Amino acid sequence: MSKHLKQINAPRSWAIPRKTRYWTVKPSPGAHAQENGIPLSLVIRDYLGLCETMTQAKMIIGAGEILVDGKNAKDHREPIGLMDILTIKKTSDNYRVLVDSHGKLRAVKIPKENAAWKLCRIENKTVLGKGKVQLNMHDGRCILVENAKNYKTGDTLKVELPSQKILDHYPLAQGSTAMIVGGSHNGEVAKVDKIEVKKSTAPNQVHFGGEKPFVTVKPNVFIIGLDAPVIKLPEVSIVG
Repeated sequence: MSKHLKQINAPRSWAIPRKTRYWTVKPSPGAHAQENGIPLSLVIRDYLGLCETMTQAKMIIGAGEILVDGKNAKDHREPIGLMDILTIKKTSDNYRVLVDSHGKLRAVKIPKENAAWKLCRIENKTVLGKGKVQLNMHDGRCILVENAKNYKTGDTLKVELPSQKILDHYPLAQGSTAMIVGGSHNGEVAKVDKIEVKKSTAPNQVHFGGEKPFVTVKPNVFIIGLDAPVIKLPEVSIVG
């Protein structure tokens, strides 16, 4: 596998210019796949404008000035993806990574108190025995719980950073508020109308109501609250 990536071939989810440079940074293996995560150094340089060169971006990260989900970032190629929290120590600025209506990853500035937690979607569950169940989240983290019956695949957890303590639970159910993170309705926020369970190997479908009802597959749905979103949306304030 190549260690290099031409900038023109960068994933479409990266909100970076395509023809200003020949090469760009290829993300290292991590919590997010390449198409869903942008290297931290590109976020520092191209999204937030904290520096002008890649060398400067590496120096900022190497100096321990950047926190990702409450922990010091060390790898400038670390992939940053959906719902990740970035903290700039020197300026005390905080950002949450979201997706906009064009499918681009965006850094949305948030208050300090909102940087103490993040939303994580349950991708699947692993039974470990002795009453313990491991919840595997969309960002690669694993959370151990005892009463796993309350948590289902597709639900969202509000998780304290960096302790991973569960603060709240938002189920994928009728009436919940969701952000669409894939497909033709990317970036839209709508309320779940119903969930259609498929008997085949095809993914389940989620129906949304409103003035313009639509349907999308379950992997494209990220619950962000019950009656209203608990996060600041990219349409309100976009950085990058």
